[in-house]
Amino acid sequence: MVGIFHLFNLLFLAKKVVKLNPFIASS
Repeated sequence: MVGIFHLFNLLFLAKKVVKLNPFIASS
């Protein structure tokens, strides 16, 4: 269960980073 929560947390963080840095999402 903890592993799944950690995975979702990483996904949320990745989405945040992509939102703040559209350049990374383009490349």
